[in-house]
Amino acid sequence: MGKAIKFILGIALLLVVGRIIWVNTMKGLDKIESASEEGSIAAEKYLTQTEDIKEKMTVNSDGRAIQQAIKMFQIDKGRIPQSLDELRQAGTLGGISGNDPWGQPYRFQRAQNSLKIISSGRDRSIDTEDDIIAVEITF
Repeated sequence: MGKAIKFILGIALLLVVGRIIWVNTMKGLDKIESASEEGSIAAEKYLTQTEDIKEKMTVNSDGRAIQQAIKMFQIDKGRIPQSLDELRQAGTLGGISGNDPWGQPYRFQRAQNSLKIISSGRDRSIDTEDDIIAVEITF
């Protein structure tokens, strides 16, 4: 073989190897990009779950405080309050706003021997599956 043919074959080989390296590099970048997207999705899920836990803890904390306010009202008035507004007017709520973490008022749901304090939850709609019972008091 002549030098010119060897030279051309060498260049062709370099081009083929270069192309293979470039294709593999691009595949690697795609994998990195895909992993980055998956990581972002996982981080977003984690933050949402963390926020959900924080909000539910706030509802539970508010529920315990409202329960204490109801006990104080009962001792003072000799009966169970009819509403959150009645607790507020009696001054037993203290620093509690009476609203859940989504800005909606807690609801009283009375039964014959019990009282539930309920948050409408993230969707802010009453009687849906994401409602949260802050506390249930039996008497």
